[in-house]
Amino acid sequence: MRLLRDIKKSVAQAGIRTAPGADRAVLEHLLEQLPDNQKRSSAAYDPPKGRRSIMRSPVTRFAAAAVFLGVAGVLIAMMVRTTTPAYAFGQTVEAMQGKRSFHIQTYWQQQRKDEFWAEFDKDGNLIRFRQHESEGPENTLVTIWEDNVMSQYYPPPWGVHLMTHVENTGGGLEGLEEFDPETIVTGIDALVAEGKAVMEMEESLRDTYRMTIHVKRTDGEPLKQTLVVDPVTKFVVRIDDHWGQEDGGTIHHGIEVLEYNEVMDPGLFERAFPEGTVLIDQVTQEVGMAQGDMTNDKAAVEVLRQMLEAWAQGDYATAGNLCGGAPVEMLSERYAHLRPVRILSIGQPAPIRFISPRFRIPCQYEIERDGQTEVTSQEFYVFAVNGRPGRWYVFIAHTTPIPSRDKQVKAMQDDDDTSGGYSVALAGAVVDPQGNVVPDAWIFASYAAPGQTDAQGTFALPAPPTDGSQSIGPVDLPMFVWAYTDSDPYSVAWTVIRPPSEPAPVRRRISDEPDDSDERVEETHQGVVLTIRSEEEFLANLPGDPGQLAGNGSMYGDPQIGDVVLVTGPAGVIAGQVTDVNGVPVADALVLAKAIELQIGSNTLRAGGLDREWKAGFASQTDADGRYSLGHLPSCWTQATIVVEADGQGRAQQVVLHAGVDTTYDIILAEASEEEP
Repeated sequence: MRLLRDIKKSVAQAGIRTAPGADRAVLEHLLEQLPDNQKRSSAAYDPPKGRRSIMRSPVTRFAAAAVFLGVAGVLIAMMVRTTTPAYAFGQTVEAMQGKRSFHIQTYWQQQRKDEFWAEFDKDGNLIRFRQHESEGPENTLVTIWEDNVMSQYYPPPWGVHLMTHVENTGGGLEGLEEFDPETIVTGIDALVAEGKAVMEMEESLRDTYRMTIHVKRTDGEPLKQTLVVDPVTKFVVRIDDHWGQEDGGTIHHGIEVLEYNEVMDPGLFERAFPEGTVLIDQVTQEVGMAQGDMTNDKAAVEVLRQMLEAWAQGDYATAGNLCGGAPVEMLSERYAHLRPVRILSIGQPAPIRFISPRFRIPCQYEIERDGQTEVTSQEFYVFAVNGRPGRWYVFIAHTTPIPSRDKQVKAMQDDDDTSGGYSVALAGAVVDPQGNVVPDAWIFASYAAPGQTDAQGTFALPAPPTDGSQSIGPVDLPMFVWAYTDSDPYSVAWTVIRPPSEPAPVRRRISDEPDDSDERVEETHQGVVLTIRSEEEFLANLPGDPGQLAGNGSMYGDPQIGDVVLVTGPAGVIAGQVTDVNGVPVADALVLAKAIELQIGSNTLRAGGLDREWKAGFASQTDADGRYSLGHLPSCWTQATIVVEADGQGRAQQVVLHAGVDTTYDIILAEASEEEP
């Protein structure tokens, strides 16, 4: 043991660094230099028996060890100099140049998101790509692009193949450059060279098969990146971005490079979809309605009106064309149950956060069912036709029912399927402080599809369109619910529905007894975080009635949450002007509240993710002078994170602090606005 300590000490003094990989390499190198008989002897070496062959003299043993140590040190030094050159990030930058293909998996908040396959020509121009946006194995939206034709397959229950004309003139089709490993690596290298970022190599003896690099911005951007590099190919195989948030949280976005510059199967890019898929062809025919001199929102309402009228008259060809080229069978058979008999009303269009202008529009009309006429409320989506400027169409496949409370009650009274094929997740009513019902109020929730109250002020909302189970559960609580009418931006009705306590009560109530315990947090993966410091203050300051949970708190029932009462109260407004860097007003910019924070007594509620298209309830659009007005914010709001987008102007995100009933906040939208990960 003393000899072993002496050798280790000598190695340390000699400055020789070893690692498991280097030790193996040295051993293999030494064995290669031995004659065959000695190789066999060394390979068969048995430490317990071999000990007898060592010379008995301590002096001789030490001398032999010293000689071996010297030879090993020389060999290690030679191997380090000749076979393991120092790594430089420039090697990865060079290796990643000249991309011809990649296959990547993206991640969002540590969860799998989209999968991409892409091929490029010798100049790096995109030839074709395939994308899978997955909500589950049975619910994958497939996008294929090649030769300026994009195919999007919407899985059942839609079963639609939408084929549109999309040019890649800007080289940024579908934001693909955001996921391009070559572009990312080149960008990081440039930032380091400009002194805007620093790079640090992580040394690990446990993993000799990869290298880890940490990149930290020094220019004020709250971004930390981790890159994993294959030491053999020098390719980046993993990139993780961690963006710091104002509230101390972190947003994660990751890319795993599964293949790089590998030959891809041509079958990946074939437009082959399941039998029975309905083709909506917008490439070989002119579809939709010409906008003329109408504004976007007026054109959206007009094309919907024309489509409903043609459909009601049985003119399926015209209605199908106004539905973007939908075949006659789609309207006469698949959606026959929605065919109008008489149009009652068409509501105001609400903008949707997308690259091209899109709106969702509520309407109410009469339909015929089982020989009887009844009223239905539906929400239609109206899009601009891709590659055909100035033309609009109704995307019939995205039609969403806006259920009424009457239908919900009838569905619970008998077993007939009168609910339109959905399960009611949230039901209740909107009233004013005097108890009068509020009809035509918009209803939004942090985890339920949007809707509108009927003439009796009642509503019944299905689960959000992104939920594959078409239901909600206790894990989706707490839920932030709010409602308003378009006519009064200074009024809003809202409440918070919390998860059941143990044991779960039939009706979700909070104890009347004061609770002086330490603060606790209730949160969901939908971005709602409720920090409770005083149950008594929360109950005293919570407006409305959060209703009751079905199934003794299990939420197994229809509705899953019922008897919710939203009472209108005062609201605040954020208003201002959006300009570019030169002070020129930006018209038609979309302004959304992505997150808001409320002060409920000594408790706080933060609702995030509100910019999702199905719950973008706090939204505005700038006028010709670039002015916007974002209303209906609960009066107890303390701060809001707003996002601004405009075609050709980029995207900006700002945190606005409460400054009274009317809060003024102007925004400068730079050409290179930060794109949030």
